[in-house]
Amino acid sequence: MPADGEAKAPSDALRAPPSRILVIDDDLDIINSLENLFEGDGHRVEAFVDAREGLKRFAEAPFDLVITDLVMPELSGWDVAETVKKKGGKVPVILITGWGDDLDFARIEKSGISQVIAKPFNMATVRKAVSEALPPPG
Repeated sequence: MPADGEAKAPSDALRAPPSRILVIDDDLDIINSLENLFEGDGHRVEAFVDAREGLKRFAEAPFDLVITDLVMPELSGWDVAETVKKKGGKVPVILITGWGDDLDFARIEKSGISQVIAKPFNMATVRKAVSEALPPPG
């Protein structure tokens, strides 16, 4: 049994297959938290605070999943999702936002966003969204 404060291992139901994940968020604390979570779960992660740099990297290398913040300087999460869908086709996009109650769900569907995670979030919520967005192993 884990000690107080120690993270529990994810259940098999929440464990996504090892994947390449691109994280784009202008908040370094969120980036660090997601990197630690995903790397601990066996994923390969590349993270960017600048959406333009993140999208440049997306164009250069294959990714299985993109996770992006909605509100960022210069490019929004909508812009990121649109670019990913144009260039990456079936690559799922998870949107992280503090504006969950104010989102236009028609726009979410139109943009091809797979999941929306509302801030503040916990790691179990993130794991669940990732496992639902990624195709099952095999």
